[in-house]
Parts: sequence; structure tokens; C-alpha cells
Amino acid sequence: MKYGLLIQLFLFFHISLSLNATTAQVYDIKKANDLYVATSYAQAIEVYEEISKQGYESASLYYNLGNAYYRINKIAPAILNYERALRLDPSNLDIQHNLKLAKAKTVDKIVTQEKNIVEIWYNSIVFATHTNVWAYMSIIFFIVALCLVLMYMFLRVSWIRKITFFSSIIFFTFAICFFIFSYQQKKMVENQKEAIIFVPSSYVKSSPDQLGSDLFLLHEGTKIIIKHQLGSWVQITTEDGNKGWLPVSTIQKI
Repeated sequence: MKYGLLIQLFLFFHISLSLNATTAQVYDIKKANDLYVATSYAQAIEVYEEISKQGYESASLYYNLGNAYYRINKIAPAILNYERALRLDPSNLDIQHNLKLAKAKTVDKIVTQEKNIVEIWYNSIVFATHTNVWAYMSIIFFIVALCLVLMYMFLRVSWIRKITFFSSIIFFTFAICFFIFSYQQKKMVENQKEAIIFVPSSYVKSSPDQLGSDLFLLHEGTKIIIKHQLGSWVQITTEDGNKGWLPVSTIQKI
């Protein structure tokens, strides 16, 4: 009974935190969705973008916005919004699939630097769900572990005490793991400042000025990693490890 109540409370708070759209925004989202279904993609984009400017964000909003841009063949903003959607819902297969389709239309075919198997495996676990979900699960497992500790302290039946003792250790261990996953995913996203090239093409320079030599050419829709900003220039790294400088005006941050 006690555990059932905890689960109900968890679901209630999870749903309450998810419903952060105002009534007006809900109406606008429906309006944009209707426009999308009616194939009025440009108008749907205007409404979706206005909702985004109001501070509302969700994986579904960015996903729909990405789809609308993709439909009118604007690949860079499509990729940008799919990437934003994926940050909020990293395990969503539909978002992953559509992002792959959009990237296939870009000029630059950059091969990502290989990672070792352990790193790939660990990252797949960390990004299996959203950081907030890991945090909620950590809290729930921690509360259950505390309840088990209390049962161990006050119960007198030896076999039940053994079960509650070992169970509390297991739940504490999972609570710590979930907390680590939540924290590391949040830090990875914050530290990995990424952007999309938003101009047809731009030469990456050897220094943060137009006098720098041209190192290589990047095209619209390519994802880059921002390492440092100096005035109106950013030092970037591509996913295959090439480095250089680009004007801030040529990119849009994810």
C-alpha cells in the first residue's frame, strides 16, 4: 500500500511537471499541428516558432518543427530542431530516424571519430532517457531504500530483516547510479556546446579574423562543436576532429 502511494505520487508530480504549457500555448500547438496536417508547412512553422520564442520547449514541439522545415526542404533548421528534440528525448527512435534522413541531405559527409566500445555502451545507458527521468527514479529508489531501512530497524522477524537489509542496499545502489546518470547527462549536454551551420557554405579559418587562411569548407546543415568564443568568432571542431574558426553569424546554436 505504501509503495503504491509512492508510485502514484511519482506519477502525479511527473505529469504535473510535464504540463508546463499555458492554455494559449496548447491552443497554438493544436493550431500549428492542424496547419501541418493541412500541408500549410510555412504557416505551421510560424506558429511553432512563436511558441518556442515564448519559452515553451518540448521534444514534440521541436520534432514537429523539424518535420515542417524538412517538408519545405530547409535542411539546416530541420536538423537544428531534430537535435533539440533529441536532447529532450534522447531515446526517441522517430527523432533519431528523421535526423538521419535530414543529415543524408547535407553536402558534408563527416565520419564521426570512433569511440571505444565501453564509452559507447556507457553513453547509451546515460542517454537512454531524459536527465529528469533519471533524477525522478533516483528519488523514488532512495525513498524506497529509506523505507526498507526503517523496516529493518523496527521489524523483529529475522528472515524479513535480512530481505529488507539486502533490498535496501540494492535500492540505494540503483538510486546512486540513477543520480550519476542524471548528473552526467546534464553535464555532457551543458559542456558539449554544439551548433549547426546556417549559411550555404563557409570557410573555416586558421585564426579569428578574415585574414586567416582557409582551412576547409563547411556547408549548410553540418553540426559542429563550439570550443571557445572570441568576439564575433567561435573556435570549432567538426565531428571528425578538424579545427578552426568561424564567424558567429554563420551558425545557430543547438
